[in-house]
Amino acid sequence: MTYAKFVQIFIAMIVVTTMSFDTALGQDVIDDKEKEAINKLIEDYIMDNPEVILKSIEEMRKRQQLQEQEAAKKNLIAFEDEILRNPSDPVGGNEDGDVTIVEFFDYRCGYCKQFYTALEEVIGEDDHVRIVFKELPVLGPTSELAARAAVAASRQNLYMPFHKKLMGLKGNFDENKLFAIATEVGLDIARLKKDMALRSVQGILDDTKDLAQNLSITGTPAIIIGSNIIRGAIGKERLKVLIAATRK
Repeated sequence: MTYAKFVQIFIAMIVVTTMSFDTALGQDVIDDKEKEAINKLIEDYIMDNPEVILKSIEEMRKRQQLQEQEAAKKNLIAFEDEILRNPSDPVGGNEDGDVTIVEFFDYRCGYCKQFYTALEEVIGEDDHVRIVFKELPVLGPTSELAARAAVAASRQNLYMPFHKKLMGLKGNFDENKLFAIATEVGLDIARLKKDMALRSVQGILDDTKDLAQNLSITGTPAIIIGSNIIRGAIGKERLKVLIAATRK
């Protein structure tokens, strides 16, 4: 909400309150000129003291964020099976691990690739960690194309090789580069393209998007571990601390 819009709403609320007060006490208590004068005084005060509005906006944002966080915590429980045990989601690390890390990511997200490096190092040191990968393409059509290709690659049991190649790719990529990588990892390109067009493949992406909304996840990477939702990339050491805390 912009500052100007907030001012307009605030003034409108004052006007409505004034009108309601007038109606309650009788039409002659506050006439139109007096209302106009009161409203002008209020508007002048707001314009002369913009910090009042800024403080109100900040408080409103804090309350909204708190409400979203509380709703997300409740939904961690409500959607537990979908988060941790959705059969459509690719799983890495130790499938029987005692700690599960769930990652929402985008193949064009540089921070996702940074986190993936940390994740790979942790898995290399800790063979009791289970990873659930959730495709959340938020950075445009190329991201969506890559996500569909990755989901389709799982139908040929080659999700992880394809995923690792894309995560290790430096810089941007286009459709031609995407299919070149698919060829490198041994995917049947004709079958891949056919599977990418399936409604069931798009349905998996849509379900992940809906889940992200229920968890107030709007960007990538987003990581769920235990009862924590971390929005943004974290390093190896913090990840290890979270794993240890979850085990306890």
